Amino acid sequence: MTEQEFADSFHAKFPYRDKEAAAALIHQGWAISPNAAFCVLHEICRPPLGAESDIDLQNELLDCWLVSGDHPLKPSIVACAIALINDRPLPWQAIVELMKKIDRFPDEYAALAVAYSASDCESTEGNAALDNEDDRIRRRWAHI
Repeated sequence: MTEQEFADSFHAKFPYRDKEAAAALIHQGWAISPNAAFCVLHEICRPPLGAESDIDLQNELLDCWLVSGDHPLKPSIVACAIALINDRPLPWQAIVELMKKIDRFPDEYAALAVAYSASDCESTEGNAALDNEDDRIRRRWAHI
């Protein structure tokens, strides 16, 4: 299964209320690739509007995700996931620096998305900095 097929398999239908099914997706993501694993994390910490989830369950799923695999970006991205779950955005300056770190791991698009989403980008300057860094990284990864 490709990363895209995997992500499509649970897009807008992640089993937030079924810990066993969610754990299976977590393990499957880590087995496919780090990007697939970060894709699951993105879904855990950013449920779509109307999804039946709560902070306690998100934290349980995050704990499962944490023990299921490893990657050098994991500690930083988990900090972003925690910020998203608790609705406590991180300073955009710190996220831009993290995005530069993520850039060293080509094609970790889901990690980049988790970081970007965790930022406090209420200022014009912050929005521009985040968008510029995101665009720069994506272009480099795409070899544009």
